[in-house]
Amino acid sequence: MTATRALNHWKRATTQMQQSRAGGGVIAALVLAAVLAAWAVIVTRASPEPKPAAIGPITLSADSLRAFAESVRQPIYWAGARPGDRYELTRTSTGNVFVRYLSPGSGGGSAQLTVATYPYVEGFRALESVSNVQQVTLERGGVAIVDPRNPASVYFAFPGANYQGQVFGPSPDELLRVVRSGDLSEVR
Repeated sequence: MTATRALNHWKRATTQMQQSRAGGGVIAALVLAAVLAAWAVIVTRASPEPKPAAIGPITLSADSLRAFAESVRQPIYWAGARPGDRYELTRTSTGNVFVRYLSPGSGGGSAQLTVATYPYVEGFRALESVSNVQQVTLERGGVAIVDPRNPASVYFAFPGANYQGQVFGPSPDELLRVVRSGDLSEVR
């Protein structure tokens, strides 16, 4: 019940109470119930969901990254395990998660393949509606888009998920190879 509905109930009940003194206690109880119901709806809608704790960056093995992914209440996208690689995980307080691939011998500051996961309501639908971009169909019905003005970044999403992913890294050719490989998925 919305606050407007509760107010309308209150007005009707007040009018009825003025027209007839009989049953005044029942009407007062109904008014009180309507006001309490409206208050409960308002408080419930105003209560924010708890924000996730910011983490990292921390370096993990593939198994440790899988264990972390199982422990959180959101998908975490990646491009699959790669032999010898470690994974730098960062999660922001807004729920954005970044998985950066650290190849053996690579410097921590060098450009590396990174797969990001962003909370985004109707993320799949939003990407499908973008025009003037190259669209790539992914396995499991997903879609990826490459903006020709920024080929160093590819966005992707899967049907039914309230998240979008992004792949970025050292070269546009590498990004397209990763996107077309079928490896983009949730960490499992």
